[in-house]
Amino acid sequence: MHDEAGTVVSVIMTGIDVTERRLLERQLIEMQKMEAVGTMAGGIAHDFNNILTGILGSLDLARRFIAPGSAASAPISECIRASDRAASWCASSSTSPARPTECRPVNLGHVVREVVALFSQTIDRRIEITSSIADDLLPAFVDPNQVHQVLMNLCVNARDAILESLEAPESTGSRP
Repeated sequence: MHDEAGTVVSVIMTGIDVTERRLLERQLIEMQKMEAVGTMAGGIAHDFNNILTGILGSLDLARRFIAPGSAASAPISECIRASDRAASWCASSSTSPARPTECRPVNLGHVVREVVALFSQTIDRRIEITSSIADDLLPAFVDPNQVHQVLMNLCVNARDAILESLEAPESTGSRP
């Protein structure tokens, strides 16, 4: 506002707080990024599942030409089980990241034995794996794929820690 001489005597300002709008815009952009990553991961899982189908078919064919109980029978069966688990993971990954769990009664001893068998075939030979699993375990109502994934993650973490300690330079103190 001006006085009679034309000098500015006061100013009227209006403003709009856009903090919430900017926060919502950022959240929208993050959601769009997450959706894009989810779509890409679903596509990768789908393509990987297609590859696994070929692997499973070839393994099944190979199993038919190998005598039961032969030296090659066990590794082929283990590869089939691992490929089935991978295919199951792909199916769950390609649908939704927030998929519902598929809980059912599961003997955790069987899951642990599968993980130990798979991991013992792929781990560094300097590391020995032992397990002690009770035969009379009661079934647990769980998603076996999630339990399998957790156990594999624990095994990988343990392997990494062991290898790190094996490769660490000798210290003057006692070894952990």
